[in-house]
Amino acid sequence: MSAIVSEIVGQKGRLSADANAELAKTYHVSGVSTEADAIAACNAFLLSSLGSPIAIGSLPLDTIDATEIADSIYECVATFRTFQRRSAPAVGEVQFSFELGTLSTEVAYPVGAISVYRSGSDSWQPQLLNDDGKGSQPSPVPILEPTYDESETHWVPLDSITLGYRQTLKALIGKTNATFWKGNQPGEALLTGVSGTRRGASDAELTFRWSVRENQTGITIGGITGVSKQGWQYLWVRYETTRTSDDEPSVETPSHVCVASVYRSADLSLLGIGV
Repeated sequence: MSAIVSEIVGQKGRLSADANAELAKTYHVSGVSTEADAIAACNAFLLSSLGSPIAIGSLPLDTIDATEIADSIYECVATFRTFQRRSAPAVGEVQFSFELGTLSTEVAYPVGAISVYRSGSDSWQPQLLNDDGKGSQPSPVPILEPTYDESETHWVPLDSITLGYRQTLKALIGKTNATFWKGNQPGEALLTGVSGTRRGASDAELTFRWSVRENQTGITIGGITGVSKQGWQYLWVRYETTRTSDDEPSVETPSHVCVASVYRSADLSLLGIGV
């Protein structure tokens, strides 16, 4: 049994604020067993009745969606659209934005020496914030740490958003830059997100977001010097409680400084938005 296509009287139109026009027409297709067959039959019917390319006036055919409504009978909605935004950026243009702010965090050690004003002659010198010399682990101090968030929006050809490129995007999310990228030294930039939207008949809009933390070198914690830490690495300190004599208070002294990576790194130039 061959497919039979019949047009349902009536249509639905829409004109958006950005001058994109849309028209939807409904068809019933019988004598087919799958959605794919229904869509193919509807497409063939439109081609024979409207010619090639398939269009109604200035509106080209964009999509055909099929829904089964009875055994071997499908309802197909053919949507005709234009994609012509007013004052839209051209393919190849780039827009960027950034935000400087602060993030609440906690620290246990100062960035410099601790000044101690004594009432007696003891030589106790704390090396940790909030150390009272009684042997208990000092509590960290809440501070505001500078943050830098940046994004870029690129308008690209639609056919450049291939399956392979989308897989590359998925592999790079949550990675730090392994090489110098966007003015950032290796380890400073963390790719936090990528979003994409079809903008027209042949182009797309991609937005890339990343956060930046500066690398640090020459860090001194207690008597341990020359510590280096990349922006998104994690640093922690091991302490030892020492007491020079029974008459002296105990002191929490840093004995080890540990630095470890908690994010994997990758070549962010594979995003294709420059270095």
